[in-house]
Amino acid sequence: MLEECFIPALHDGMVSGAFNKGRDGELVAQIIILLAFDKVCKSLGKEIGEMVPLHLVITERLPEELNVEAVNMVLGRCTPDLLREASVSCAQFVKLSGQLERDEILQLAERHAGGVLHSRQLGLDLFLPVVHSEPAAIVVQVKACEALHDSSNSAGRLLRPSVAFAGNPWTVNLI
Repeated sequence: MLEECFIPALHDGMVSGAFNKGRDGELVAQIIILLAFDKVCKSLGKEIGEMVPLHLVITERLPEELNVEAVNMVLGRCTPDLLREASVSCAQFVKLSGQLERDEILQLAERHAGGVLHSRQLGLDLFLPVVHSEPAAIVVQVKACEALHDSSNSAGRLLRPSVAFAGNPWTVNLI
């Protein structure tokens, strides 16, 4: 019911201007991400919130009509080689009040939770910690964009680690 009725109704409401495109858009994104995790867990016979392969969660959000070659091309472009075998889990989102710190990424990974970043975090809205040999995260920016490519004027340019985490003394792998 959520995927067939609720999500399309929320989308239509946002497009029509009935909802606040900022905070409400992030709530819709959280619902869509949690549905993807739930579906992957169910397809693998796991309980909701358990660790699942990162590539399956990404694949779940791709259009169903894509063939295997196209799916592999997308996965190759959006997943760094060192994270191809990584696992991820998200059973809830936690609102963070300050700047994202390294310890928070690790703590949220242990809690199987994603983070909702504060409104002043440049370029990022949500993130999902990735279990791997070093801190990594899937970052999400909720925007209404006309272009899907990363031009100098696109919203995607703000997802670059050099912009989103400017001033942090440590590096995070972001996809």
